[in-house]
Amino acid sequence: MQAVDVLLPSSASRLSLALTDFNRLRWTVAALRLNPGLAQRLAAHAGGAVTVLDSTGLQPGGGPPPPRACIVLWDGLNSLAELQQAQPALRARDDLLYLPVGCFADLSDGFPAGSEPLFPARAGVPEALGVPRWIDALGALRAWARPFKNARSAPAAHARLRAGGCLVFCGLVRPSAAVLDGFFRGAGLGPLRQTLQPLAGLDWTADVARTQALVASGLDAVSAARPASMLDHAALYSVVNVLHRIATLSRVQALGAPLLVNEYGVHPFFDPYDARAYHRNLFIDFGSTRGSDLIYPRTLDLLLQRKAAQNLRFLPAGAGTRLGDWLKAMDGAGFLALCQSHAEQLLQALPAALPHGGRR
Repeated sequence: MQAVDVLLPSSASRLSLALTDFNRLRWTVAALRLNPGLAQRLAAHAGGAVTVLDSTGLQPGGGPPPPRACIVLWDGLNSLAELQQAQPALRARDDLLYLPVGCFADLSDGFPAGSEPLFPARAGVPEALGVPRWIDALGALRAWARPFKNARSAPAAHARLRAGGCLVFCGLVRPSAAVLDGFFRGAGLGPLRQTLQPLAGLDWTADVARTQALVASGLDAVSAARPASMLDHAALYSVVNVLHRIATLSRVQALGAPLLVNEYGVHPFFDPYDARAYHRNLFIDFGSTRGSDLIYPRTLDLLLQRKAAQNLRFLPAGAGTRLGDWLKAMDGAGFLALCQSHAEQLLQALPAALPHGGRR
């Protein structure tokens, strides 16, 4: 994608955004607006003009980033590991600034010095930036057009959300074997990966008792693991995040709630998050599989489209809680109780989130 220049009104600094697709471009622009002072800090890092790239565009086969570039890591530490594997010379470069999406306290020493999350801990008042008008215009046009695309790709789901009254989640739930392998790439937890194989392709909608038992045993296996590297910690977080999704959605279904789940890798692609529609529903936000950030791309789209959402995090975000400490205090039964509590929280929040009428 061609680089886009963003000007900082309070200085002569310029950011050149060279992201790999339009969604990543608009998410980065929104992050710069919502994260107070981030744009100025990036400009200061580069001495007035900075190139912002993402790791996806640098591998495979990409050339080295220019001096003092800022690199967005959309999958947190995993993106950094993949990039450094593709370009080993980057390990020795101390001029680069990394902007991870997906962090938690155990990974604080896993990123190079000076790294800073792309998104803020909480959304603040948007800052003014000299952004080309076409970015916001194209984003608004795509949001308006999205429901029409959804109606063609997933007509039944589109009709249900137009009617309103649903709890909604779209994304990864049951992991495939390839997804599990991806979680453990670079980690030294091979025995745990094999223990978790029954989760691959698990139909969590079919048998609640079996699903809950597999989740409990999976959590106990994770708690018993002994991580020895940052990538080990990252793998454990990803697994627990998916277990949280499976167990909570399974309980929501068992409680008889109006639930619409569109699963990554299972159902046809359907994205209600950035659509200018479907406001009479409550969206479930389990956070990223890479970290406990309260704001990341899915959350951002919900904020931009002013949709009601319930943020559920198994690991408290922003409180410095370490995953290792949390796992020592948690067992399978306690985890199922947490997921049950979150399921009940969703049902209690649903009526208040649904206005009588309004935009659909």
